[in-house]
Amino acid sequence: MRTLWITPLLVALALPAQAQEAVTVEVTSTPTRATVEVLGSGEVGRTPLRGLRVPVGEHDFIFTRRGFGRVVMHVAVTEDGQQIEATLERAATLDVRADHLPARGGRIRVDGQAVGTVPARVEIAPGRRLVEVEAEGFITFGQWVEAAPGGSARVDVRLEPRPPDTGSILVITDVSNAEVFVDGLSRGHTPRVVEGLSPGAHRVDVVAESGARAEATVEVRVEAREIVSVELESQPPPPGSAAITSEPLGATVLVDGEPRGVTPLELADLTPGAHMLDLSLEGFVSEQRVVTIESGVRAELAVPLARGEPRPGRIVVRASREDAFVVVDGLSRGRAPISLEHVRPGRHAVRLVAEGTEPFESECVITYGETCTIDATLAPAPVALRVEATLDGEPLSHARLFVDGTEVGPLPWAGALSLGAHQLEARAEGLEPASRTLEVGPETSGTLVALSLERPPAPPLVESIEEAPEVDPVEESPPAPAPRSFVPRSGADALASGDGTASFFLGWPYLFGAELAVGLPGPLDVAFALRTFGRLTELEVGARGGARVLEWLALGAALRLAAGLGPDQIDAFSLKLDGRITALPIPELAVSAWIGLDLSTDGYPFTEDGRAIAGTNIPRQELARGRAGGALEWRFVRDWSIDLRLEGIFASSAGRRRIYGDVLELGGPDTELYGELAAVHHW
Repeated sequence: MRTLWITPLLVALALPAQAQEAVTVEVTSTPTRATVEVLGSGEVGRTPLRGLRVPVGEHDFIFTRRGFGRVVMHVAVTEDGQQIEATLERAATLDVRADHLPARGGRIRVDGQAVGTVPARVEIAPGRRLVEVEAEGFITFGQWVEAAPGGSARVDVRLEPRPPDTGSILVITDVSNAEVFVDGLSRGHTPRVVEGLSPGAHRVDVVAESGARAEATVEVRVEAREIVSVELESQPPPPGSAAITSEPLGATVLVDGEPRGVTPLELADLTPGAHMLDLSLEGFVSEQRVVTIESGVRAELAVPLARGEPRPGRIVVRASREDAFVVVDGLSRGRAPISLEHVRPGRHAVRLVAEGTEPFESECVITYGETCTIDATLAPAPVALRVEATLDGEPLSHARLFVDGTEVGPLPWAGALSLGAHQLEARAEGLEPASRTLEVGPETSGTLVALSLERPPAPPLVESIEEAPEVDPVEESPPAPAPRSFVPRSGADALASGDGTASFFLGWPYLFGAELAVGLPGPLDVAFALRTFGRLTELEVGARGGARVLEWLALGAALRLAAGLGPDQIDAFSLKLDGRITALPIPELAVSAWIGLDLSTDGYPFTEDGRAIAGTNIPRQELARGRAGGALEWRFVRDWSIDLRLEGIFASSAGRRRIYGDVLELGGPDTELYGELAAVHHW
């Protein structure tokens, strides 16, 4: 059997969501006994690790061991698990010494990471490293060093005083280690930050190791950093990429002074060479790193961020009432609007009160200098009143009160209602209910509302026919017609005996038609329909049986037989059987659904799209098809309703029904999706 196009969607909706699972990986290193840290999860042990459980996905593994360089590996862990192996090179030794007294105590950074103060002897990862020393009032010192595994390097630091009212420039190039000249003086190699420049125009010359040269003029501003980017190669090499993560995630990343996104971040368009990275996150200390990009190579960088110190913030409170008083942490701070400066970090309870309104309560959380703004709308306070029920002038104790259709408790009742109109109703078993519309305002505070219940009228006693009062037949008005029970045309329950419907409809593939249905004794009705789409005119006779199992729910079944004729020796016969269910969420609206089986035999000697004769001696097409559908019917006046039907074929024994193809002679086979829109008259 061939399934409908909607089946994959139903299957996808039925599939349960698969939870992410942890798998076992093996982690080793050369040499062993290296400490392993998984970024975001902390330290997990020392190598070798034979049964480490980690979630499936991408992770950063950090390997450290005393005397060896730090290694960061970005690994995509699969569902099958894997072996993760790192090779640690022996660390190099960096000796940083002061060339003069002001450099002592300066902060040392290697590739942007703080490692100590001058003088210091520290271990660094082998390779080419940028050593920077900075101190208050001095221009940052920078020097590149090349350290071999197990080797050593020495840097002698001399700090130059920072001139007042100066700016700086960042010089970056598309090649590494190009020499930078500012106003004719050598200021180091790229990437290079040149500080202590006086405001105004400065000439920048950049010379590559290959001899390529570029120049630029830059306007330096006070306490600002200008960016100078030059190209020294006519055919730049393919770009490299970088994967940048931080702990915690969400840090803003600037690459060479330009914002590029937040961590975790994939950068796929970086030019080869060294780049300056700035990472910042609210509440954490900003970090700088230098990353060297190689053509066609993916660099990986994991940056831990240290939490910053909490800072005072600001609370701004505005209110819909000018006489509202603001209370913060239990202390009155005056009338709104107000602005409280230098509010200490932490949680602060904010409460607004005004005469005749309900108190407004909120909370502000200050952590790192935020401004918390509160716009308060104070609602009028509810009005207190009392409601009681009486019978023959005496208080009634077993009645219950309903406000706007909702039960609120027994009577007498004391409580509060919001301003506006409310419907009050008292109900008691065996008595006629009493109701009243009350306009609640400030003037009704403390009001006593009495609802008087009455006994139902007793039926008249007539001892004999002669004693019954005579009624003038001329003055007697005809009784109003009883509301007719709504039986939908496409529903599951049958028409009552003697009731009927007449329908006129448009649709697909039958373009128009009419139907007459009449109720029979018992839960059964019959229907006769005539429909056509030119090629085929069909007469259908059907019977439906069903009943209401609940006031709003009906179950039933229907059987229909149809015979049709058309030009060019076209004929068709079909039998349709389906089971139905109907729900009536409200008395005038019906929602129905059904599933059924169609058996058909068609004499149709044409192709499926109806444009050519398929051949001679074409056998009849005989099909068995599964069908499902639904209908929405609304009775908008007492005797008229609108019925919308939609149904489709979800299974077929031998393809599409050829006689339903190309109904409008526009090409195309049977759509296997049908519909009708009908106007229905009920009597």
